[in-house]
Amino acid sequence: MELLIYIVIFFFISVWRFWLYQQPSAYEKAQAIYVKSSVHPPFSKVSIKIYAQQIKLCSEFYKAIGAVIISENDREINLKIGRTRIDLIESIEKQTKDFELTLVVEDAEAWYEHLKNVLSTGSFDNARVKAPVQKPRKITTQAWDPLGNTLFFVEVSKYVHYQRHKLL
Repeated sequence: MELLIYIVIFFFISVWRFWLYQQPSAYEKAQAIYVKSSVHPPFSKVSIKIYAQQIKLCSEFYKAIGAVIISENDREINLKIGRTRIDLIESIEKQTKDFELTLVVEDAEAWYEHLKNVLSTGSFDNARVKAPVQKPRKITTQAWDPLGNTLFFVEVSKYVHYQRHKLL
């Protein structure tokens, strides 16, 4: 009888230990939450609509900094800069105010020099650029188009990417 009790106890302890080892550790749970939160459906393009009265001046500015014209007509100009599509739409009633566009670039200081050269022509009165600002993990160059919309050219440190991949 004692042998039977020991066998039953041994069986329950074995089953409990097997179940215990099947449970994920705290690290595995945290990693699963991170993977689940970082997985999102991919998107193919970003399209931004800017309503303005002076779309010709604005399109000339974006062309000067490197945007490519996709199509244009009397009331609309479609540009592409990187993976972002910008639709400039002529409108008297509707105006886009205080728009911000952040572009991740490889060299924010080179963009500052490029923008400074574009603005030195004097063709874009209201457009301006601010010197790059060094922050702990990035360098940011801030610029304004002729309509007053803000463009951020952000260079993210390679060290940050290395640390993030190292933690995974």
